[in-house]
Amino acid sequence: MERFPNLSKCANPGCEASFLRMGEGSLTVFSVEEPGALGLPPDIHQKVVWLCARCAQHKYIQYDREHNRLRVLEVPQGPQHRGVLQCPRAPEATTLALRGSQ
Repeated sequence: MERFPNLSKCANPGCEASFLRMGEGSLTVFSVEEPGALGLPPDIHQKVVWLCARCAQHKYIQYDREHNRLRVLEVPQGPQHRGVLQCPRAPEATTLALRGSQ
């Protein structure tokens, strides 16, 4: 089971940024069918993760339903993605860019 930190730390495993206040980075809320697979209590059906402002500029979070895990992925680069502000997200996810993030 791959556990993601709660809001206390950036979801990017390679980042040590701590969540101190609303206003920086991005929050992503996922609807989950099997809470235990993500380390959640059985009555919780949402997982909220945070990317710090620095990581949110070049990464996004995807929920892999087939393997019941969250993945931190690089935002696609290249001419075909120029001008794209967000990667396609699954309909069960909501991502909020917090003030101060782009």
